[in-house]
Amino acid sequence: MQFAQTAPRLMQAWLAELGLAGELADEKWAGFPALPTAELREEWWTMMLERVKARTFDEWQETFERNKDVSAEIFRTPEDSLTHPQTVFEKRVHVLDQPGVGPVRQTSTLVHTNTGPVSELRPAPAVGADDEFLGALIQAAAARRATADPAGHAEPGRPLDGITVLEFGVMFAGPYGTTVLTDLGARVIHVETIDGDGIRSLVAFPEAGGAKVMQGKESLAVDITSPEGLAIVHRLVPTVDLVVQCFRGDAAERLGIGEATLKGINQDLVYLNAPGYGTTGPYAARPAYAPSIDAAAGLSATDGGGVHPPADLAETKLRAASLHAAGAVNCAQADGIAALAVGTGLLLGLYAKRRGIDLPGLTTTMLGSAQQSMMVVNTMYDGRPETMSVDEEFYGLHALYRLYPAADGWVFLAAPYEHEWAALVAALAPYADLGADERFASHELRRANDDALIEVLADVFARRGKIDWEKELTAQDVGCVEAVEENLEWAMQSDEFYNAGYSVTAVSPIFDEHRRLAPITRFSRSQTKADAGCTLGQHTTAILQSLGYDEAAIADLAERSVVGV
Repeated sequence: MQFAQTAPRLMQAWLAELGLAGELADEKWAGFPALPTAELREEWWTMMLERVKARTFDEWQETFERNKDVSAEIFRTPEDSLTHPQTVFEKRVHVLDQPGVGPVRQTSTLVHTNTGPVSELRPAPAVGADDEFLGALIQAAAARRATADPAGHAEPGRPLDGITVLEFGVMFAGPYGTTVLTDLGARVIHVETIDGDGIRSLVAFPEAGGAKVMQGKESLAVDITSPEGLAIVHRLVPTVDLVVQCFRGDAAERLGIGEATLKGINQDLVYLNAPGYGTTGPYAARPAYAPSIDAAAGLSATDGGGVHPPADLAETKLRAASLHAAGAVNCAQADGIAALAVGTGLLLGLYAKRRGIDLPGLTTTMLGSAQQSMMVVNTMYDGRPETMSVDEEFYGLHALYRLYPAADGWVFLAAPYEHEWAALVAALAPYADLGADERFASHELRRANDDALIEVLADVFARRGKIDWEKELTAQDVGCVEAVEENLEWAMQSDEFYNAGYSVTAVSPIFDEHRRLAPITRFSRSQTKADAGCTLGQHTTAILQSLGYDEAAIADLAERSVVGV
């Protein structure tokens, strides 16, 4: 099982459940959970593992039903993920009859409404089936551009200029989805508690944990559990276009910010639910964080070498490290996937609204989004090719798609397709005669002799430097890149990264001038922007003033901790 007791309240519940809360009175554990040495961390981890193992799986399921602040997921394969109780409850799995293939079991749409999938699921079109239709669209667009008067167009703005988003959420999975929209011009008001979003204090350096999520946003610090704080939010609702809430279960309704309540104030709102599991259903009330969703959706098992029951405690630790590396550190991680789904869901709702279509109950979930990202491996039909998995060393899938040590580092070779073999043979001809080796004469033989091909290629790549290989092979249309052996966050700060356009300069009230990731989308005829983050409550006063609160009223609200300024 993968536990994810990330928030302080959840960790307290977890320690109480394990009977370890009293241990923290011992000075030995001072600073928990940031223990100072690897030995202490290993000792504490061992205690937790032993306490977890003392209960059966069924006993843990009973625990989860009894204590909603303690939650875990079993490590599922991608196929088994589609039998998850919440997935079944939400009817997110469908079987379609695909011509030429037969019944295909697959996930439903990324976004759901009160009635289920946001659109009717259809079989995949045959190759070229839409060529005539798409060709006509392209020709019509070209004709419009050819006859357009350049002088009649105003200076291009940003795609979402004039759109305001009100956001109720914490951490990353939901809030980063609106961060992406700020780059497109949207105004995003991030509603925080007086103490601030927990992501702000997630790492030791103040505000570093939340810098990325807060980019381009306005922070409104308000206690929405108080009548006056809720009234502030309700006065703000008529001024916004989109609302997203990321709380579990029916928390939004209980807080007075549910869809029915806010649409009663502003009927033109687009309202998106973005919980971990759902607003209703067997898992709706459970906390959801990336590690547990990675496990539930099959992300961890896919990149972590599968799910194998460990024999003992030592093997348990090895398997845990492997699965954690695959699910929590890998770029394909549930938080980022869910965030992009949130951005997509909001844009879909906005597009539908502009076409006069109301989508009540618009919902994306962390679990559903992660399952969508796994479609290449969780879609099932008779005769489906076997899914390849990464090798035990995490080097790659096979000889033609893996890491190799070069003379001064590592390179990644990516030439997995049949049509790429000839280019690779030609490019490596000065070093090895791959074309004359009968063991590699066909795709099938290369797969059968994969270990031998790895050995040959490893010998070749070891002869030259990583940059030399990247330049030489890419010049001959072979995929090969230097593997950067450092944290991506550090790599992003490099001049090379910056000059290539992957990062840009922003100015923060906390970090001053710094580099942040560039907007992920670029347009031919529209602008984007790349702002920095904000401090807690930085915009509270300005927002309250825009709603008609005077200086005395704001000071009174702040003194009584209704707002933070």
